[in-house]
Amino acid sequence: LLAAHAYVSYVRAATRERRRWGMYALMVVMFAIGLLAKPMIVTFPFVLLLLDYWPLRRGGWGRLVLEKIPMLAIAAASSVVTFFAQRAGAAMVEGLPLSWRRIWQISLWRKQPWIPRRAAPNSLRFTIAMSYRQADR
Repeated sequence: LLAAHAYVSYVRAATRERRRWGMYALMVVMFAIGLLAKPMIVTFPFVLLLLDYWPLRRGGWGRLVLEKIPMLAIAAASSVVTFFAQRAGAAMVEGLPLSWRRIWQISLWRKQPWIPRRAAPNSLRFTIAMSYRQADR
């Protein structure tokens, strides 16, 4: 959120060159700190492109993409580090075939029936609930 605020301040400070680049540096630093907290923020440069399109209505897509390259490079480096850390920590299951993973997922849903209720839309909830009732008979 702080990085987004710094980006909007960077865009609006077009006349004051020194303050403008200070806001850009602040935005990149806030983005890097956000990556340390939660890797999901790797999508932030793309969110900024959407902000450029609307509501900021900035043109010149080539220039806008070039403006995001430092953040894209940081996001790529963070993605590589996260991938290797997850693989080293055995968080990624590569040895099991896809069919076994699907069976495991279904068995977890069977043991914890509240999961589909939270993750599925209403029409699917009814179908799942009916299948539970039929399986219990």
